[in-house]
Amino acid sequence: MIFLAVVAAATVGAAPMNDASAPPDGTYSYSITQAGSQLGTSTVTVKRNGGNIVLHETETMGTLSFVVDETLDSSTLNPKTYVASYTKDSYTQTARGAFDRSGATVSFDGVPGNQVFPFTSGNRNAYVLEQSLLTGFFMLPAQIHATRASQFMQVVPSQVLTLTSRINGTPAGPKPASIPAQDVSLAIGSKVNFDEWYDPNTFVLQAVSVPVQDVLIKLTK
Repeated sequence: MIFLAVVAAATVGAAPMNDASAPPDGTYSYSITQAGSQLGTSTVTVKRNGGNIVLHETETMGTLSFVVDETLDSSTLNPKTYVASYTKDSYTQTARGAFDRSGATVSFDGVPGNQVFPFTSGNRNAYVLEQSLLTGFFMLPAQIHATRASQFMQVVPSQVLTLTSRINGTPAGPKPASIPAQDVSLAIGSKVNFDEWYDPNTFVLQAVSVPVQDVLIKLTK
């Protein structure tokens, strides 16, 4: 699993008092590298709309391209819906996720039926983290801050599976060079361990590092 890189260009705006702390509305552009070589780019747009936070992502990586739309509850930052289209050459497949208090449901356009993933013991929150798609990684520091969760159900729609991911006390690797001094880490123990580095005041994601893969995601503007 490869994780993608991000950089932010955002206009800071005050959120309504009943909203959870989260990155401000704006457009955030990221670049991902592995062993110093660029693999792809991603742009995430964040917009508050009523009681929702709406994220839209476009990503390219080699011959692959992705478009993601996710809607979160602005007061809890829990996901409501997730739609991702994965394109290689001229073939596109679209996955959909729906979330409620009981868990998550994943389906694919053109494929009969769906897969229901109820919460298991110890998991009360579900977040989408899949492939190199940045949408889920982008909001994760704010989501964990809002829920104080020590673990969560990681939903991977493209593979129609879930797994339990945990917050680790120690980062998987050192703080990447040129990350702002005030940034703090969120260390995640998952199928592949990774660290997120973010501004603790705005929750803007500055970088994601995956030491075992020598992958670095970094804010570009």
